[in-house]
Amino acid sequence: MKTETKRSTALRKEIEALRHMTVGQLKDKYRDVFGESSRSNHKQFLFRRIAWRVQANAWGGLSERARRRALEITNDSDLRIRACGSPKMHLELRPTFPDR
Repeated sequence: MKTETKRSTALRKEIEALRHMTVGQLKDKYRDVFGESSRSNHKQFLFRRIAWRVQANAWGGLSERARRRALEITNDSDLRIRACGSPKMHLELRPTFPDR
C-alpha cells in the first residue's frame, strides 16, 4: 500500500510540474513522452495530452474492453468524414451600402 501511495504522490508532483512549464518546455516534454513533435502551441492542449500519457504509462492505460470499443467506434461507417455543411454554404460576404 505504501508503494501505491508513493507512486501516486510522484505522479501528482510530475503532473503539477507540467502546469508551471512554458509552451516550449511542454513541447520538449511532449517529444520525450510521445516520441514525436507536436504541431500545437496550445499550452492547455499540450498539458492535458502529456498528463494523460504520463498517467496511462503509470497506471496501464485503457482496458482491453475499452480499446475494442474504441476500434468499433472508429470503424463505424455512420461517422462523418468531413465537417458539417457543404462548400456551397460558404458565401462570400461583401459590404453593402444603402442606395442614396
